[in-house]
Amino acid sequence: LWNQRWEHDKRPDRFFDLLYRLRAEGVPFRLAVAGENFRNVPQEFDEARTRLAAVIEHWGYAETRAGYLRLLAEADLVISTTEHEFFGISVLEAMAAGAFPLLPNRLSYPELIPASQHAWCLYDDEEDLFLKAKDRLQHHDPGRTPPLLRESVVERFDWT
Repeated sequence: LWNQRWEHDKRPDRFFDLLYRLRAEGVPFRLAVAGENFRNVPQEFDEARTRLAAVIEHWGYAETRAGYLRLLAEADLVISTTEHEFFGISVLEAMAAGAFPLLPNRLSYPELIPASQHAWCLYDDEEDLFLKAKDRLQHHDPGRTPPLLRESVVERFDWT
């Protein structure tokens, strides 16, 4: 799941490069890219929509809140490749709905993830992200958030 702004600072190039690499290695996945952009959409989105067409479940703005919540609930993984983040509300929304996060080990993310989960949820570089994403997609169910992780988000931020 990509549910962040469609802006250059979110580094969609890194996100889509990860997905291209996973596809090249034969790792199966389905893709939901939510959100919209009122300015210039980074060209990576147009290219990805073409190159990943066979695996896209959703592309663009969710027209209703219920539709957005459905996308969150169906997501197994939420991945951030951003260079800039003050808080990370879109990632927390996905985690609260059950998606497993793969996040940079910097910015606000280490504060949002319980220390006991850092090794599984936080990545140090693009190779680490690739290995963690591949592992989650191939060897887990296929990425549901552990109860401890999901509950920590819901309890800390009163998700009701």
